[in-house]
Amino acid sequence: MIIHFKDPNIMTVDIDAIMVLDNGKEEAGEGDGVFRDCITQFWDEFYEQCTEGRIFKVPVLRHDFQKEEWKAVSRIIRKGFEVSGYWPISIMPAIFEECIHGSIESSLIELFSDYLPEMESQIVKKAISNFNDVDQDDFLEFLDSHSCRKLVNSENVLPIIGELAHKELIQQPRYVIECFRSELRQLQVTPGKLKQIYQEMKPTPKEILKSLIVPENMKEAERLCTGFLKRYIKDLDGEKQKAFLRFCTGSDVLLGMKITIEFFFNLKGSHTVTNSSYMWASITNSINL
Repeated sequence: MIIHFKDPNIMTVDIDAIMVLDNGKEEAGEGDGVFRDCITQFWDEFYEQCTEGRIFKVPVLRHDFQKEEWKAVSRIIRKGFEVSGYWPISIMPAIFEECIHGSIESSLIELFSDYLPEMESQIVKKAISNFNDVDQDDFLEFLDSHSCRKLVNSENVLPIIGELAHKELIQQPRYVIECFRSELRQLQVTPGKLKQIYQEMKPTPKEILKSLIVPENMKEAERLCTGFLKRYIKDLDGEKQKAFLRFCTGSDVLLGMKITIEFFFNLKGSHTVTNSSYMWASITNSINL
């Protein structure tokens, strides 16, 4: 992906994506769903290899990523959004605010909490809410690990945490931000639109259930099978929600697509649940039809 997107001319042409299986053979499928799957796969690998962070990710500098590579990543963001409406919502929103608007609308302290490991996040929240009750050894270790150069007390803890957040989330990825800026500004995404993107694309069981289209006048076995599927969706955690969405639509974020459920019966009483736009799954019901 990065090799192809190093060429700025790719932004002016239509793209057909081909997914290659582990055995080297081309995966069956064509059209928009394959491109969504390709974009999603790219971001899965990018998050793992080129970012740090727990909930929200921050790009990290790598010796093998120079200006051309980072600009290629920005073109992938832009092309994915223009073609499929896809946005990498695991990337820290403050980075895009700085890229596109030159200012930060979000609360850096709140985002910092979502960036930090869970244990450090709890320490920071405790220090801000009740400084005297925080474990001082743990807090000092946190400050040291983030190169804090000031003595912290109950009066200055909030602004100092804000400074640390700005260093980690904005200053350190500054080079990446500058590389992203020229491409992403062409999208003309307003601050309100960016906030809306993060809110509407985040998968939740409720939103996934709303995207299901089920047949009218279902038989009893069909209603039971649909109930099993809905119960399964309600029990999905964050990563499994993304996996389910990707399996059905090619994308691990909500893009407003509907997942159509159809039933096909065979001699063994198997129900097949399909998404007519992209992929299919098989859910076998033990009820005799």
